[in-house]
Amino acid sequence: MHDYDLVSVCLATYNRSHLLKQAIENILSQTYRRFELFVVDDGSNDNTESVVKHYQKKDKRIFYCRHDTNKGLAAARNTAISRAKGRYFTFIDDDDAWDKIFLSHFVKTASNYDDNWCFCCGTDYTNNLGNHIRYIPKLNGPLKEYIKKGYTPPVAAQFYFLSTVKKAGGYTEEIKSGVDHDLWLKLAFHDINIYGVPKALVHPNTSAEVSRITFSDKRWLEIQRSLVIWKTDIVLHFGVRFFYHFRRCYYFGRQRRQFIIFLKQKTINQAIVRRLFRAFREMPFKIEFFKESLFKLWMWFCYRNRKYITLKTPHSFPSFR
Repeated sequence: MHDYDLVSVCLATYNRSHLLKQAIENILSQTYRRFELFVVDDGSNDNTESVVKHYQKKDKRIFYCRHDTNKGLAAARNTAISRAKGRYFTFIDDDDAWDKIFLSHFVKTASNYDDNWCFCCGTDYTNNLGNHIRYIPKLNGPLKEYIKKGYTPPVAAQFYFLSTVKKAGGYTEEIKSGVDHDLWLKLAFHDINIYGVPKALVHPNTSAEVSRITFSDKRWLEIQRSLVIWKTDIVLHFGVRFFYHFRRCYYFGRQRRQFIIFLKQKTINQAIVRRLFRAFREMPFKIEFFKESLFKLWMWFCYRNRKYITLKTPHSFPSFR
């Protein structure tokens, strides 16, 4: 039996004890007090355990869970799900932050729905150009349709009924990259609907020392493995054409990121120019690439003029047509 209106929060971490204090204090500062916090230590060999136990002495809502070996983010979240007693489930990474009203706003919103629905909200952050970016989602209907439109899970901005996540079977532990996408696909396969709270309540990647290169070569290999795992179910529920579109979207994203990384590192040479030209020639979404490039130039112009940017259509992939 779940504790009514209790929110189960998962904070997964691995060898980043230097970020844990800020992450735990951010969660404890929530105005909504009825929550339990599972800090899942995914096999760390630093002082993560001592940091968590320090806070456990102060607050009995904190639970420490440790994996003997590093199993990955999906397994860490499944550990929290298996121990959760709440009606609701959400999670945050150790380098992200919530507004103080994050939990209270989602609980109030979810109380008007049943477990055929899941929820997300907008994000608010400053990018590496110095632009202040605010994403505001406009979602209200079948999750499957929004995945087709190119929406992807917003970082640390998701909220679920625990029963909904369990209905979907939790996370696939073989998935090492694309964990959030994995859950959204499973929920879509179960015909779950999604509602987007029209507020930016999350500040992703708040630690300046944490650098995410989303499409590094290692992660690209992991994404390729994930696509193999997803293929059968995606083809069954969305069709074979959508699967190839979905795969090409990841490829498009990788080429785009690599191009930006080369430009930032100022490592352009003749060999890289040939490589970029070949990648561009094979790129499936050339029009979208030009649109994104123009958008980047506009962002740079806004930065030079100290303007703020609000986006109300946070698509991450080109829409499926």
